[in-house]
Amino acid sequence: MRQAQRASLTDPEIQQFCRTRLANYKVRGMAQFVDDLPKTVPGKIWRRHLKRSWAIPKRS
Repeated sequence: MRQAQRASLTDPEIQQFCRTRLANYKVRGMAQFVDDLPKTVPGKIWRRHLKRSWAIPKRS
């Protein structure tokens, strides 16, 4: 989640906001704040890179 410079949102506030508008299974357990999102050359968000960089490692 990208946070604006003046915004002061917290993880519980975001979860509460999402729970009022989404089904429970769609609400994530945590929110991660970043300064910038990786983008492709045309300017779209590079979702594949996000999945790889924030993926939870599999247990062997």
